[in-house]
Amino acid sequence: EEAPVNTEAILGEPQFRIIVASLPNRVMAQRWIDRSNLDKSGMVVAYIENLNTYRVVYKSFPSFAAARKELLNIKGSIPDAWIVEF
Repeated sequence: EEAPVNTEAILGEPQFRIIVASLPNRVMAQRWIDRSNLDKSGMVVAYIENLNTYRVVYKSFPSFAAARKELLNIKGSIPDAWIVEF
């Protein structure tokens, strides 16, 4: 059993976030995480109110350079992944 991810701690302060999926509801976003082969340790579902969508945050970084480096590492598995700051 994996320890629950502390969403508030991860999303508490603005950072550069790698988004791997954008889905219409939390259940679908959680299912995406459950089925993913990526490292789940930093994955959280973030509700984006102004877009009314649930985004799967893969990992969060304090700098764009660090986020971009990791994004390049996962582009083979998730070609549509992108970086957003929030």
